[in-house]
This record gives sequence, C-alpha cells and structure tokens, in this order.
Amino acid sequence: MLTRDLAGRRLNAPVFYPGSIERTSFAEREEEKGYLIIELAPGGGIRHRFMPLPARPMIDLTVDGSAATLEEVRAQLIRQIAALDAEAIVRLRPAASIPAALLSALSERWLRSVAPSTMNISWGIPRYQAPAG
Repeated sequence: MLTRDLAGRRLNAPVFYPGSIERTSFAEREEEKGYLIIELAPGGGIRHRFMPLPARPMIDLTVDGSAATLEEVRAQLIRQIAALDAEAIVRLRPAASIPAALLSALSERWLRSVAPSTMNISWGIPRYQAPAG
C-alpha cells in the first residue's frame, strides 16, 4: 500500500498494488508476504485486510575452509545444509580465508547434488567494502 508518491508527497487516498507473493531478493528476506482482501461497501466505503502467506526462508551461510581439507569442508557443508529447511533459499558466502582452489571445488553443480531438490542454493558474490578511514 502506498501513501506517498515517488517524490514523497502524500497521496489523497492509499494506493493498493500487487507484488510478488515470493521473495525475489535477499533485500526482502524480512518482509512479510501475502495478499489483500478488499471489501467495497455500498456508499463508497472500502475495507482491506492483509492475509499473510508462508514465505520460503532466506539464509546466508558462510563457508569457512581455512585449515581444512576439501572432504572436511564438504562434510561440514552437507551437515549445515541438512539442518536447514528443505524449501530454503540459501546464499553461500566464502570466508576471506578460504583458498581459491577449495572454493572452485565446491561448484554449484556439487551443491545442488547434495541439497534437497526443493532448495535453491547458490554462491553469493561478496560486495566490495571500502577500507575504513
């Protein structure tokens, strides 16, 4: 529901607009998803109710491979994935200490082979952060 326009000016009446009932990015991970029931009454009265829907959980998982073998990292990832909701959307983030060779061995193809088929799992690209100061 919008109560202001893009310039921030107050609208005369609220505007209801459709959106996705699924989360489409990690920026929406805490947003409640649902739909509106709008009731129009004689004489122009309007009532609305928000009806929440279950949404797939979105999870950030850091992969730390410092001082571990590929087999140990894979075993740890398999345990972590098994503990998650099978419907989850999972974004893996490499720890700064993970060697590039180890990271390349943890392909998305391998990840999908060990995750439930209902899970969306992929590597997220870490954002650049400017040095402090």
